[in-house]
Amino acid sequence: MPLGRCWACASPVIDRVRQAPFHRLQALLDILADAPEILDEYCFALPGPDGVVEEWRLDEIALPAGF
Repeated sequence: MPLGRCWACASPVIDRVRQAPFHRLQALLDILADAPEILDEYCFALPGPDGVVEEWRLDEIALPAGF
């Protein structure tokens, strides 16, 4: 499957979603906005703890401490 650009980077809806008062959602969107690629609707290419880009499912993405 070819890799694509992250939807969070280009979606015109993202600004409206960011206005919602849900801090965990905003933190997740910040992480996804930095994703260089989207693999499918639930998997994203994100840097792992060692800095190597890996495939992460949406439910595996860790939010920053405090969220």
